Amino acid sequence: MTPTHPHCVVLACNEGFLTPALFVCQQLASVSNRRFDLVIASGEDLAHLIPHNVLFLQADMDAFTDQLPESPRLRNFAYWRIPAIEALSAQYERILYLDADVFINDPSQIDELLSIPMGDCAMAAVRDVHQLTRPDRITQEHQSLRLPPTPYFNSGVLLVQSSRWKALRCFESISRLTKTHRAHLFCHDQSLLNLASEGQWLELAPVWNWQYSRKNGFLTEMVSPKIIHFAGAVKLWHVPNGDTPQRYWQTYQAYLKAKDLPSTDTYPASDARWFKVWGMNLLKGLWYFKRYQRYLQRFETPFSTVAHPKRFDLPV
Repeated sequence: MTPTHPHCVVLACNEGFLTPALFVCQQLASVSNRRFDLVIASGEDLAHLIPHNVLFLQADMDAFTDQLPESPRLRNFAYWRIPAIEALSAQYERILYLDADVFINDPSQIDELLSIPMGDCAMAAVRDVHQLTRPDRITQEHQSLRLPPTPYFNSGVLLVQSSRWKALRCFESISRLTKTHRAHLFCHDQSLLNLASEGQWLELAPVWNWQYSRKNGFLTEMVSPKIIHFAGAVKLWHVPNGDTPQRYWQTYQAYLKAKDLPSTDTYPASDARWFKVWGMNLLKGLWYFKRYQRYLQRFETPFSTVAHPKRFDLPV
């Protein structure tokens, strides 16, 4: 692959997740005069399935993922983002990694995000949803290692400053953790990235990785997130059951139809079960409203960031 811009947006996936990944690429390709490349990275040979306006990176992922823990929800290709970032850091100044289960609500501001000041930090990311309303909540990884509560990010949206990624030898540090702390990787790649980057990442405003859930479903349209991340059980490609927002689902279905892939124009009619779900979501939204409000107010603008001092040295 031959880069044409100093920055890139990359999604790492296998063939099974290629369709939603290319949907995200199409949303980003709509930006006029964009200053970033679009890249699909994979451990599989998908070159024949990649459109002309997207670059393809095939890398040896097995050497990194061999014997790492996985689960039915998080398969070994969840780790592929790490060797993909390492490979791209030699070619791009900034890298924005995205999971395939995101919806780009405002693609016009991606260029500005890619250019925010990052100081000496290698990465910038959004707090994981479990800490958005409980900032001092200790994660399973830190608890098992008897570490203090510390800010913990979601790895579905990662902004990487390549010069610092290389200077801090992030890939080497992460690779060591795959051998020394394998038993503590409860969230797999996310665990690795958090443990390796303690005190070396910037916190982004949650609008860049709005982790959609029943807690914040009714807040979503009011907040106007830039990137919506369907990180839980609800996915755009699932049959709606009362939890999937209609306009995002229909946009994805329209993409499938345009690509002559199996799709439907009809959003299922609501039934009594849906009203029960909506009622529960409304109550949860009201319960968590003040907590989300306090969290959002920490960021003056969508491009504001928060630095976190180092709180511990990882035990060997």
